[in-house]
Amino acid sequence: LFAHTKGSLADTLELCGNIPDTYEQSVCRGGAYMENIQQYLTLSGPDLRTVLPTLCDGVVDPYTCALSVGEGLMFYTGHNLEEVAEYCHLLPEEQVADCTQGAVEEAGLQERTKSAL
Repeated sequence: LFAHTKGSLADTLELCGNIPDTYEQSVCRGGAYMENIQQYLTLSGPDLRTVLPTLCDGVVDPYTCALSVGEGLMFYTGHNLEEVAEYCHLLPEEQVADCTQGAVEEAGLQERTKSAL
């Protein structure tokens, strides 16, 4: 849906809200937040720093949005938690902890995956 709405997070979230099943709505919204951060992961560091503070502006669920930002930033930084923490502090103050939590969760997932191999 995100590509269909030409990268409009608000439009994608609105379409997700039209899905009758609440679980499927949640999955749709999670994917929209993930795609929202992914579209910026090819930017240079200074350009990314410019857009980060507004990535979750006006969303219904800033918690999930900020989690997704943290997860995405882990890939951007090569899973460098210290660097992600610096980026997370560019988000509004009330989203910093959620962004950091998303990064920590992604780090844990990566570690568990390595252990399983």
